[in-house]
Amino acid sequence: MLRCALMAFGRSDSRRSPSYSYSRYQEPISLAIRVGAILALLGVVIFFAAPFGYRLGVLSLGFASERLFVWGANLAGLAAVLATLGLLATLTRRREARRGIGRALLAMAAGAVAFRAGGRLPMTHAAPALHDITTDTQHPPEYVTVARLRGGSAVTALAYPGESLANQQQRAYPDIRPVMLAVSRDEAFARALNAVRSLGWTLVSADAESGRIEASTATRLFGTVDDVVVRVTTAEGGSRVDVRSTAREAAGEASSATRVRAVLDALASAGADRDEDIGDRQEQAG
Repeated sequence: MLRCALMAFGRSDSRRSPSYSYSRYQEPISLAIRVGAILALLGVVIFFAAPFGYRLGVLSLGFASERLFVWGANLAGLAAVLATLGLLATLTRRREARRGIGRALLAMAAGAVAFRAGGRLPMTHAAPALHDITTDTQHPPEYVTVARLRGGSAVTALAYPGESLANQQQRAYPDIRPVMLAVSRDEAFARALNAVRSLGWTLVSADAESGRIEASTATRLFGTVDDVVVRVTTAEGGSRVDVRSTAREAAGEASSATRVRAVLDALASAGADRDEDIGDRQEQAG
């Protein structure tokens, strides 16, 4: 009898104890968060497998950068969307049942970074991966020191392809144009040289007499090398700066346009800072 009474008391006591105390441990993590976290991990693995596979010689540059790299970035981007939806659904739960928030935030961050680096939106057409971009398609700047250092075969490789490539560039990158500066040629050359140095690239040569600057730089992930040449000439009202970037690997990342824009942006920024500094000095003198 005593044993039965104790058992009954235990059952009644368990019925009186609220399930609320352990419900938070029984509440499942949102399915969207779980799937998003898995896809984010898979996408990031594929994302980094592309450059590693190319560097190891297992994958071709075209497949690694244009296919596998993009697939991984897109998968990570999809994971970020799923994790975001899961997070929003989780935030509607009561406070003690909100599980997986950290996992969702991690999946969102990783997916967003990967997609920003190499993803492409569906139903959109990416700009063609042109390996040779210049601000002057009629008379592009020529490589001299780079061609000599790379050897005889580089002369042909560095030759501008001609009108067919120029037409493609004008359709794909109409914003890439020479920069006109209202300063002397020597001053423009100094600004261009400072702009190239500020980018941290390897300076190959800087010939003030001919107004030519040559440099090279490698992409961060795939390690492919781009050669860059800057030409400064005298123009009406000041000087003209032309830039050209040529990828040593014709297939792969569309980094040539990025290199040209980087020089033009750095040059514009340097000019703006200098003009502002001159204005401040004149104001202080006044």
